[in-house]
Amino acid sequence: MKIAQITCVYPPYGGGIGKVAAMQSNGLSEYGESVEVFTPDFGGEKITGKNFKINYLKPVVKYGNAAFLPQLLWRLKGFDTIILHYPFFGTLEILWFIKKIGFWRGKIFVYYHMDFIPTNLFLKFFSLPSRMILKSFLKMAVKIMVQSLDYTMHSKLKNFYLAYKDKFVEIALGADLKPIVYKQQQMVNENFILFVGGMDRAHYFKGVDVLLNAFSQLVLQHQKIKLFLVGDGDLRAEYEKLAMDLGLTEKVKFFGRVNDVEKEQLYSECEFLVLPSINSGEAFGMVLVEAMTYNKAVVATDLSGVRMVCKDGINGLLARPGDIKDLAEKMQILLADQKLRSRFGEAGRKMVEEKFNWKAHVNKLEEILNF
Repeated sequence: MKIAQITCVYPPYGGGIGKVAAMQSNGLSEYGESVEVFTPDFGGEKITGKNFKINYLKPVVKYGNAAFLPQLLWRLKGFDTIILHYPFFGTLEILWFIKKIGFWRGKIFVYYHMDFIPTNLFLKFFSLPSRMILKSFLKMAVKIMVQSLDYTMHSKLKNFYLAYKDKFVEIALGADLKPIVYKQQQMVNENFILFVGGMDRAHYFKGVDVLLNAFSQLVLQHQKIKLFLVGDGDLRAEYEKLAMDLGLTEKVKFFGRVNDVEKEQLYSECEFLVLPSINSGEAFGMVLVEAMTYNKAVVATDLSGVRMVCKDGINGLLARPGDIKDLAEKMQILLADQKLRSRFGEAGRKMVEEKFNWKAHVNKLEEILNF
């Protein structure tokens, strides 16, 4: 089978959409499928796939992570299957058009990552064509894959899902199931809470400002604890200023982007991970699973999809979205109870082994594509 993975972003750009596309492409290639990735060339760093080709296409029009790629009209010739990672404004229209007029006759699959929530009028206008034809495009799809049916039932897809349930299939995201190896040499010699996530405007929903405000309350009781933030983007300077305004300069460290080895070491050394997302822009929380791989407890917000990963009172604690006081209280509970953190961490690792891992994800994906 010749498969085209179409995604608006791709590693090393941070965020779940690109990582999912990369992990799926690698896994499907190992199954013997012929896979190529098509993604916009936004001028950033480019990488090469191990067993598959990555095509960086120059956008005719671009805004944020949206891109108009008319090259797909002829570049998709010869492919049997398309997997579109949604949202991808500017390109969904191209795929809809070539399928509608019969120019391309293969199978379309959609991986619906999250709802799009426009943050300004221009984004609302720019995304209008895609949003207008989305339902028509989804009807063309053989299957619509989602990270969580819980999220789907609370998303903008709810009514479409209720009308076309047979089209939907849940494929949870995951992490690599590696043996847990703790290095003798620590990366840092401090007690810290960890956040990992994008800090660009596309990831405003991560709630970094809420986390910083909550942490400022926490340090009043735990003066030795620190907060480490991994991630980068055009909002980072604003978050750094907020940390300074809150008097947290000595308590908060912004790492920016780190390599895989450094990130793994931070996961293994942290007290626990926090994902303070504020709305449905967060549909799952892959960093939760990554931390759970290292036997770490997690704190997240009570959002559909996210609560599928963070089970309140089992492997972590849930706080109300955007509630600074509640988030601080949940972090305080974990920080004060090492035994509870250990119990949650063990339960989380077991969940990764049983469900939230890439092997299980790709196995299910391969089964769906060959149905």
